Amino acid sequence: TPLIDKITGKIIEISKTHDFVVIDKGSFDKVTQDMIFRVFRDNELVGKLRINEIDEHVSAGAIISKKNPDWNFRSGDIVVLAD
Repeated sequence: TPLIDKITGKIIEISKTHDFVVIDKGSFDKVTQDMIFRVFRDNELVGKLRINEIDEHVSAGAIISKKNPDWNFRSGDIVVLAD
């Protein structure tokens, strides 16, 4: 799938306990339940998240993997729909 067709957004909020994040894409952007997004910072993969709550313009997802256990997701990290 060409990258242009993939849903791309960014993290806008992180829970205090870092177990979930909020992204700036929602049902309006065709985000659906259980979608997996890769998370990037400076063009480097940070980890993945799975969407479990969707609103019209934002979604929340659980962190399902981190490339490095010491890394945390941050506001501004880029999210790209995984294949």
